[in-house]
Amino acid sequence: MKYLFFYLSFLMVSTSAMAKQDNELFACTAKTGEKIRLYIDDNYFVISVNESKIKSRNTAEEIKDEFKPISEYDDEYLEFNASDKYVSVGNFNQNDDSDDNPQNKLNVSYLNGSKKSENYVCTDDYHNNISSLLLN
Repeated sequence: MKYLFFYLSFLMVSTSAMAKQDNELFACTAKTGEKIRLYIDDNYFVISVNESKIKSRNTAEEIKDEFKPISEYDDEYLEFNASDKYVSVGNFNQNDDSDDNPQNKLNVSYLNGSKKSENYVCTDDYHNNISSLLLN
């Protein structure tokens, strides 16, 4: 019985970790060392910068419904409001060579102007799966 409890606990933790990994849309290491992730948690977009988290104001479903790229390169880029912040994340290079020279980064702007915007440029160690929003 004791082993069954430990097995079930392990199964729940590993399932939770896999679910979070499946919801990951963007991840990178910033040139300044921060670990950045964009994922869906409880039907909201969440940006994590190291241990700090920013949750979208609207649900992921509401934002996905409005996610319609202007051009073929805009599908690697996402913007949303988050409380007192405006978040832009993904491949900012919207030129024809965006696949060859991606400009993956995260910008966090404070809507009330109380703080300076935070800008994080990713190293080549990144994962951008934002375009999968078009499939869902």
